[in-house]
Amino acid sequence: MAAKHQKDERDIAPIQGDEHVQNVDEVKVSHWKSRLSGGHSRREWLLLGERVFSHPRYAILIVAALGLCMFERYWFVLAPLALFFAGEWMLRFWLQKENHFRNRTEFIFLMLDGLATLSLFSALFVSADILDQAVYLRIARLFRGMYMLRMLRIFAFLTFDTFIYSLPFALLVIGMVGLAIAVPSVALYMGVLLILEAACRAYSIWKVLPKGGRRNTEFGFVLLDGVSSVVLLGLMPEFSPYWVAIRAIRFLVMLNPLGNISLAAKRVAAMQEVRSETSMLAGMMVAMMMMGGLSVVYLYPQMDINDDGVTNAQDYVPVQVVLYVFRLMVDPGAATTEAFSPWLLGLTVLLVLSGVFFFALVVSLGSNVMHYMLRELSNSPLSAREYLVIVGWNEQSYGVLKRLDAMFSRMRQRFAAVWVFHDKAVSGASTVGSWLSVREVDPGSRNLAEHFKLSGVQQMIIFRRKQDIHLVDTHHLVRNFGVPVVLVSEAIMPNKLHSMYADSMGMKILDSSSITARMLYQMHHCAWMPELGIRLLDAVAGETGLYTLAWAFDVEVGQGKPWLLMGDERQALGVWLTYCFSQGVNLLAGRREDGSFVLFSDLAHGKVGGHFVDVVGLGGNTLLWSGILETNLQQENLSQKEHALKQFVWPETWDLSMLFMGWHTGLPAMIEEMALKHHKLTLHVFSTRDADELAEQLRRLKGACARAKAQCSCELKVSVHPWDGLDSEGWVGLLRGCKVMMFYPEEREGDSEDSLLELWFHEVARSLSQRKQNVKWWTPPKLMVLPRSGGNVASFEMAGMDYPLLEVDVGSPDAFHDTFMARQLLTQTRQHLYPEASTQDEKSYAFVDAMLGDAVLVEDVLTTRLVEVSAGMDWVPIYQEALARGWMLMAYVMPELDADGQTMFGLLDRSFPQPQDETGSRMHLLAGSPVMEMDVPIHTMNLLFCRRGVLDVSLDDNKDVSEDIVVAVKAEPKMEAVAKIETVVEEVVDEQSDREVVREENELAVPEEVKEGEIMNDSVWPQTADKRLLQVLKKQVQGSLELLSESSEDGLIKLTEILDMGVSDAVEEAIMAALTDLQNIDRVSQRLTNVQTCLDDWSMHVGDASQAALWEEEVAKRYVMEEERMVLKGEL
Repeated sequence: MAAKHQKDERDIAPIQGDEHVQNVDEVKVSHWKSRLSGGHSRREWLLLGERVFSHPRYAILIVAALGLCMFERYWFVLAPLALFFAGEWMLRFWLQKENHFRNRTEFIFLMLDGLATLSLFSALFVSADILDQAVYLRIARLFRGMYMLRMLRIFAFLTFDTFIYSLPFALLVIGMVGLAIAVPSVALYMGVLLILEAACRAYSIWKVLPKGGRRNTEFGFVLLDGVSSVVLLGLMPEFSPYWVAIRAIRFLVMLNPLGNISLAAKRVAAMQEVRSETSMLAGMMVAMMMMGGLSVVYLYPQMDINDDGVTNAQDYVPVQVVLYVFRLMVDPGAATTEAFSPWLLGLTVLLVLSGVFFFALVVSLGSNVMHYMLRELSNSPLSAREYLVIVGWNEQSYGVLKRLDAMFSRMRQRFAAVWVFHDKAVSGASTVGSWLSVREVDPGSRNLAEHFKLSGVQQMIIFRRKQDIHLVDTHHLVRNFGVPVVLVSEAIMPNKLHSMYADSMGMKILDSSSITARMLYQMHHCAWMPELGIRLLDAVAGETGLYTLAWAFDVEVGQGKPWLLMGDERQALGVWLTYCFSQGVNLLAGRREDGSFVLFSDLAHGKVGGHFVDVVGLGGNTLLWSGILETNLQQENLSQKEHALKQFVWPETWDLSMLFMGWHTGLPAMIEEMALKHHKLTLHVFSTRDADELAEQLRRLKGACARAKAQCSCELKVSVHPWDGLDSEGWVGLLRGCKVMMFYPEEREGDSEDSLLELWFHEVARSLSQRKQNVKWWTPPKLMVLPRSGGNVASFEMAGMDYPLLEVDVGSPDAFHDTFMARQLLTQTRQHLYPEASTQDEKSYAFVDAMLGDAVLVEDVLTTRLVEVSAGMDWVPIYQEALARGWMLMAYVMPELDADGQTMFGLLDRSFPQPQDETGSRMHLLAGSPVMEMDVPIHTMNLLFCRRGVLDVSLDDNKDVSEDIVVAVKAEPKMEAVAKIETVVEEVVDEQSDREVVREENELAVPEEVKEGEIMNDSVWPQTADKRLLQVLKKQVQGSLELLSESSEDGLIKLTEILDMGVSDAVEEAIMAALTDLQNIDRVSQRLTNVQTCLDDWSMHVGDASQAALWEEEVAKRYVMEEERMVLKGEL
């Protein structure tokens, strides 16, 4: 047996060795793949591939490779090109296969490129006489190159407007005409190009110009230019090629360059400084000529002035004398030898120097005149195409217009506009985009429509500052144009101004401060909110984002679950939503005819039903939505996977103490928003402004507090402190109880706000980190960094990693504001062209407005805290269970990766970078493509949901609130309660505690119309409670809080002092573990504080009792400590 056992071991040993070698090889291959991919997911590779194959740099690479294909005689050139094109073709084929060949145009070019690639290999391995014409297949790749040239920025200006209005393009056409006349050998090619230009111009006129005289005239010139271009083809030999010069007539008549130049010259000539300087130089010219002429006649000897070789009377004709003096002043070499005699040398030099000085003044005058001419030309009348007029400016105007320019670029459509300033234009106004012209007018100027020839205006946008110094001018412009107007106000306007703009003048008013204020409030609740808002709204031309679709349906409850009805079709609501989600349409809410929204999570619970006219959701092109929604009405039921999500409840914060470093104009409005949700709110502002501005800031905050107290019973405390940006003594004393520190840079000259913010952040973060290291048990506040530019978010996130002991969140409310405003301005601009789409966009903005308030709450949670590992590979069960709990899954965030180093992904990412307007975020909306193409859930870092806040819905009369509570916190049996420190979610302890909560809720007889977030309403509190008992309980909780705070702080200080004395490593580890466990004291204190504020608010909304307390005897019978008995006796 022993021998046999040894033989078996010897037989098995080689196999085990082979398995070991195989495992080692697999590890090496896996390591090599990991190094190559850099840890990036399949979806990230797909997105990178789409970016590379549609990048301008790649287009240039393809065109260069096509040029090398012409060297077919050299195998060492064709061989690398064949391998390159073969690899490129396989990668493109894989990319199209993964995208299910949705891009038909790309698929056609893929087939052509495949044939061309085969021709390259044929040129290498097949005899040339067999496939002598293979070069034509290689030329097929030229179509690919020309197709990709559309991405080069040099052709970006070729829009419909370019063919009609562009002066540089018209000059290019005139240059082609001149080349055709001067070089007959290229006349044929120029004729073909000119005919194509005429055809493109005709199509552009049909697309752009409205019916009228201008359109008919342009069509007439197109016919004339087309006929004249045919002459160059040689089809009409009786006509000379010079007939093509007729094209210059349209250039001179329709674009009128000479008229603009003459008008500018007239205005420059009318300037007093130009006229005065010209008169002075003319007088100097006359005086210098007279003095020089007299010197030549009376001081100089007889000279041959006219250079005819003879000195006679003809040399001293007045004209010859004046001409000689002029030549002498201009050119010293023009003087004769007699002028340089010792006695006349000084006089000659004096005449020459005076001439040089005089013509220097002439050059200076010419420079000034050209400067004035260019300024007048830049302020000259415009063409009829400008139908968007922008007036005024504020701090947000430049960012909004730059974001609008980025949207125009992605749409490949631009709306010509003019930006009018009633004074000097702001710096950078002319750099927004080529579609925007800048014009300056004097304050009080009238009839600007006639002055600038703006006859095609369809929309006006006004940017208003807090100090509206051009109110009268703006009012006149609105009355003068008589078109729809959108007013973007920097701050809340007084009621009289608001009434004048909105009621009297019919403007649509957009309040910047309100948007930024509510975003500041939402950032405290969810740090990803700004980036989520940008992803929802920065979507044009079918990109993935938030849309509204007109799609009528009904919801009714039957057989214990809600059903969706549309015509004769009937489908379970949850099944229908899940199928739509799996196909890339993530529906969030339904919209009633009265404009109210109801989340589908509420409809799925059967809380509300009725008729709906629109659906709001996330997705791509809305033209495909109707087919997806209707098709899924016939789908079969889905099986739901149980326990895809862990158990937790969303936390509620009722008391908040916050430090705000800097100043934001939306702070007063933010206080009013937060006061409606919190019981107690403390805000300390540290500003670097002077004393007067600090007083103004405090006045505005006090005014906001007064308005908030008139609407709610929140306990507010605000203060403003001077700060130099570096000193920490002022704010360190206010850290006790502080939960959040916000950083927002104050306004500065130039674009240095974010640099100032960086200085503040590092100084404060360094101080807090040192304090945390010294006081181990102390919990530092959460730091929220709010850069002005969205492009700086990534750099601040990297900076936050330098402080691992602190919780740092970064987001840009200003970037969201710019995107939100730009999208609304885009909608207003396109309203007359696409009225139905504009109406649906307005509904989407109303839903975003609900998300900025408390109607719809956006929550974020770590994936590991929510998703079960067993369900982490599929999005559908996660969506189903989230829907059952009342949450709508919206987006996910991928984790930040380390520097890619030398990985292939990093190399391609750097070689083909993203556009500059990208913020670098790793957030992706769960929509736009089937969920199977998304990243695997378990690989994500955060998940984002939306749920009902105080959304105005009417619950069914027979709906029990306890059922809703059970669904929201549905617990698993046999689940352990693990106490962990987490600021995002709180785990439910066990099923029994949930049942106790439900039973207590039912015993308190909470009204059925109670909804989340409505804890401040009077109707929430039961009116049958005894006010005295509530006050007793409140005092008991208050005393417990004081005792807990005092004893825990003393104990923690003593433990920290023991650590400072120096103990062994084992004792230190034990003490640190105890300190870590004791950090839950802060959470216990917060919960007790919540209970105290609830009891206080409850007692305030309950009337005084008119009879003796029925529970006095019960309390007296209780076995309690003597101290508690005395306290209760005194309070009762």
